[in-house]
Amino acid sequence: MPKKRLIETIDFLWSNKWFECGGNMVIAHTNDDADYLKKVKNKISEMNLENEIDLVGKVAGFEKWKLILNASGFVLLSSAEGLPMSLLEADTLNLPIIYSKGCNYVPTS
Repeated sequence: MPKKRLIETIDFLWSNKWFECGGNMVIAHTNDDADYLKKVKNKISEMNLENEIDLVGKVAGFEKWKLILNASGFVLLSSAEGLPMSLLEADTLNLPIIYSKGCNYVPTS
């Protein structure tokens, strides 16, 4: 999970006033690194963002689509990806996307 760069994503959104302007963040994840997840939770707590950031765990099927369809945008600052399906899905639905070079992604439009 560290390669997903969640702490850097939180910092990026913070520095761009996302939370200050009423934005929130949903982190859908698989807990494959308990130590890193603890660091993410500590970061959220230190920044008093418990009401703005929701760690929902692994999502699939209808729940995944519900999250994507209700999103204002999609951010993936991963340091390494093969084919990021979540990014492809968000882009296909014309959500504004922000992603890193590590995502190896070429936008659909």
